[in-house]
Amino acid sequence: GSRKYDPIWEHWMQIDEDGKKTKVRCLYCKDHLQLKNATKCRKHTVKCFQSPLHVKKRFGIKKKMIVTISD
Repeated sequence: GSRKYDPIWEHWMQIDEDGKKTKVRCLYCKDHLQLKNATKCRKHTVKCFQSPLHVKKRFGIKKKMIVTISD
């Protein structure tokens, strides 16, 4: 079957190395290089100092608000 396209790849550049697994580089800091893994790339993009705020928000983990009621 075909994989669904992940929008995270709009923020990463693919680096092809002869005969090796595909690596990707962060388009913002240009320093971070890793194996092509959407989850790890998403985590880096959110933490990356160079990525814009709207990108961080798009891929950031949405925390649920917990409301505690006390007497």
